[in-house]
Amino acid sequence: MATIAIAAPHPAGIEAARQVTAEGGGVIDAALAAAAALTVAYPHQCSIGGDLIALIRDGARGTVRAVLSAGAAAAATDPAPLRAAATRMPAGGPHTVTVPGVVAGWAELARLGARLPLARALAPAVALAGNGVTVSEGLARAIRNRLDVVRADPGLSALMLDKAGEPLPTGATLLQPALAATLEELSADWRHFYTRPAATTPAAPRP
Repeated sequence: MATIAIAAPHPAGIEAARQVTAEGGGVIDAALAAAAALTVAYPHQCSIGGDLIALIRDGARGTVRAVLSAGAAAAATDPAPLRAAATRMPAGGPHTVTVPGVVAGWAELARLGARLPLARALAPAVALAGNGVTVSEGLARAIRNRLDVVRADPGLSALMLDKAGEPLPTGATLLQPALAATLEELSADWRHFYTRPAATTPAAPRP
């Protein structure tokens, strides 16, 4: 079992890393497992609909490699209307959305040095999404702070509000079956995130 040090804002990330290192994974496998688990347990900060930026240091060679899987605009994007409308990007809405880089970034990190298949690194996250994860204080606070946004989105409301329409409190169980199914699909082939139904089906909350 590899000896590594890892930090994460939710214990589910640490536990996911522990599971894969116990099965022979190295530091990259641990980082991937933690990152995937955080898309389930800490969705207000981490999402498969987001981006990835990582630095990998090779201690033996003394080199550092950057993985920048972020910020790509869709191929059909026309920037001219955006420039004509304002001098700054809007704070929200469809014009702020870029092609999500997280999943492609995971695949690149795995290629650069994972010891286990990507599916194994994603397995703890699949289980968390399907079986439920405890709502952290940070997530509960984020839901309350953006309650108008959550209530305006049927998908988010179904995930983040209880049966009475109130925000899930700290300690409640958050179930995300659609995200579990998506992560399981990506375990078979990460490219499905960009080419299959996962590309058009909402799977991860983004309050």
